[in-house]
Amino acid sequence: MHGSDEVWRGLSGWTSREDPTSIRFASCEAGRIEVDGQPGQKIALEVTDTRFSGDGETLRGRLVLPSGSSPVPVVLLVHGSERYSGVDFYHARHLFQAHGIGVFVYDKRGTGESSGKYTQDFNALANDAVAALAEARRRAGPRLSRIGLQGSSQGGWVAPLAATRTEVDFVQVAYGLAESPASEDREQVMQELRAAGYGPEVLTQAREVTDATALSWLTAASKRQGCATSNASTQMPPGGRASAASTPGTF
Repeated sequence: MHGSDEVWRGLSGWTSREDPTSIRFASCEAGRIEVDGQPGQKIALEVTDTRFSGDGETLRGRLVLPSGSSPVPVVLLVHGSERYSGVDFYHARHLFQAHGIGVFVYDKRGTGESSGKYTQDFNALANDAVAALAEARRRAGPRLSRIGLQGSSQGGWVAPLAATRTEVDFVQVAYGLAESPASEDREQVMQELRAAGYGPEVLTQAREVTDATALSWLTAASKRQGCATSNASTQMPPGGRASAASTPGTF
């Protein structure tokens, strides 16, 4: 909805507390916005839509640069575990340009207009991110000064993994986890069972199952990759979760 008298307010972060910030929009044609009475203005953007080959799939991408001819850094937004289009719905794709930074965003496989099946296979997702980085370099051309990755949530695991497979100038992790996927998965199962009212006996049995499931996959992964089991602990099974929690996590 739009209108000169329309005031918008939201919530503070992911809480139910009301954010006191008020936002007032004029009509789309007027192109004006006020935040707590302070006027804002549109900035010119250069938008390039593209298609490129990921790890066996065709992915949709978009490069959004500040208007001009001078070189700028570009950040590649690496997905979390969500299933929606990054190109259509990532708000961050329009935030960096006000600070002189370009953004490359893409629909990960199985989402938006990209082909393939949705997956939480970190290896495939990291390879897709590497392909997206190459496409961002190509499309930015002489406008590119530096380029790197920003991984949010699950992307906080995928982005550093992708950075080991190509040259990047920086990697930024936003609300990622400081432990391995297997450890996070085990703790999420415990949390879900406690929330469902299960006691210590069931929690102990569940811990045995999650530990065995994780160890089984990590052992198989280490054999495929020719590395020690302990070195595989930063990856998840191709199907996603290492354990059998009743509700798949979104992180």
